[in-house]
Amino acid sequence: MTSNQLKLAASGKAGALFHEGGAEHPAEVFDHNLSYRLSILNTLLGKATAEIYGAENLTSHQWKVMSVICNFSPIPASDILRWVTLDKSAISRAVRKLQALGLIERRLSNSDARITHLLPTRKGLNMNKRIAEQITALQSSLFGSTPDAAVRSLFETFDRLESQLRQRYSVVDE
Repeated sequence: MTSNQLKLAASGKAGALFHEGGAEHPAEVFDHNLSYRLSILNTLLGKATAEIYGAENLTSHQWKVMSVICNFSPIPASDILRWVTLDKSAISRAVRKLQALGLIERRLSNSDARITHLLPTRKGLNMNKRIAEQITALQSSLFGSTPDAAVRSLFETFDRLESQLRQRYSVVDE
């Protein structure tokens, strides 16, 4: 794909890649479509990470919620929304299951008895550590020989894109 075609695709004018009879090179329409590529990567990476947290008998929602609790505790359940793309009922179900499994516990806030904080148990912390180590190893293997500067640049690009989209759609980052 030419530089101009990349700019057109990035500008949302993907139709410029087409001519009569379809795409000039059909794969290019998808290869340079950010939404498509991120969706494919999300699916593939989701399968790889599911093997890891699934080995601990957790669902994706339980793993996401536990990871947030382990990294930001003490935390009210309502604050978990900031870190995961789950609705309140999915978070609530995950919290109940994690508590039943002895991986997290609830405690009343010292400063406000109306607020309940979620905290990991020792068992939860140990499980989260095992999962995090394996996911870190997976990520390292995926980046392989990619230079550290390129990896930092990739994550900086993700940060910029997320910030722009949060601003565009009024999604508050508290």
